[in-house]
Amino acid sequence: RSQHNLTLSREQGRMIVELHWEVAPDLFATSFQAEQLWERLEPINLNNFAVRSLSAEDLFLALCVHGSKHLWTRLAWICDVAEILQTRKDLDWEGVCAQALFTGTERMMFLGLYLAHCLLDAPLPAELKSRVLSDRTIASLAREVAAALFSGTEPVLPTLRQSFGFNIRLRQTWRLRVRYCRFLFKPTDGDLGAVNLPGPLTFVYYIMRPFRLLRA
Repeated sequence: RSQHNLTLSREQGRMIVELHWEVAPDLFATSFQAEQLWERLEPINLNNFAVRSLSAEDLFLALCVHGSKHLWTRLAWICDVAEILQTRKDLDWEGVCAQALFTGTERMMFLGLYLAHCLLDAPLPAELKSRVLSDRTIASLAREVAAALFSGTEPVLPTLRQSFGFNIRLRQTWRLRVRYCRFLFKPTDGDLGAVNLPGPLTFVYYIMRPFRLLRA
């Protein structure tokens, strides 16, 4: 009830599949309204089988949110965004922008566009180009992402301080920043699994959460 996905793994964690019922936690990005996502599914061909997938517009925004949530620590995530921009010239950008504004993920979308354009030369939609390239915060965040990706060293998970600062700057209003702080301090499945507490003591998970964050 506290999460948005169930993570399944094998091969000592080298192969991971996430079973999602929401794109992201509600406090991280205002509800994507999963029922509407389901209504907009599109058929695609996968190894000669017809399967239903997110619409190109919903997939694009979901990729930007996912990449931002994890500080774009994998180049593959930027490649996914770039590939959509290269192959889907018919995206409904008015609809994408309206959804990004509604879900509080506009700057996450801009960062995905900026990274795909600057690192992989993906085309920017004409109606958004000036807004994306003129946002100094986006440019600063993109430099941090590129520096981490191409440092020449083994990837290192970002610290809590780095993750917090990155995500705060991704949000354009104080209301969205407060929501992110609530997300950060909400107990996760890891917290719930660490100690099995009876119902009347579930408030203790909220007391434990800051200490578990500091240990991470």
